[in-house]
Amino acid sequence: MNKEYNPSLNIGKTDFITGAAMFIKREVFEKIGYFDEDYFLYWEDVDFCQRANRVKCKIICLNSIIAYHKVSSTSGLIGTNKLTPIKAYYFARNPFLFLKKNNLPVFTGFVGQMVVRLPYYFFSLTGINSLFQYLRGLRDGVKYLFLR
Repeated sequence: MNKEYNPSLNIGKTDFITGAAMFIKREVFEKIGYFDEDYFLYWEDVDFCQRANRVKCKIICLNSIIAYHKVSSTSGLIGTNKLTPIKAYYFARNPFLFLKKNNLPVFTGFVGQMVVRLPYYFFSLTGINSLFQYLRGLRDGVKYLFLR
């Protein structure tokens, strides 16, 4: 882990900040609402930032703050990006929710999910149950996309 701080890096305005290290003014919640609970895990921060961007809220990356994040502690394998069954399900399902909720092009998102993410995540699965949960997430995401 690199603990060196470089004050010359000035990132400034950005379109997205991960939910692992957000500081949000109360006024933003009053303007756009809270995190969407439909996501449960993963993509709720992307959706929140998308809604903030739509109403012209500024999203700023502060390089003067260091945050330590225990990657994947919610999904069971701290410090890894491997897909446990719960992570596999929501990684597969939630991009479809994001497409639908934000009126984004379905075809592009569907192709991205099937052609880019599926092969990549296939090698990140922790076992057969993770594969089944990933496929279940794809099914539920497509159902949400087309049946709601």
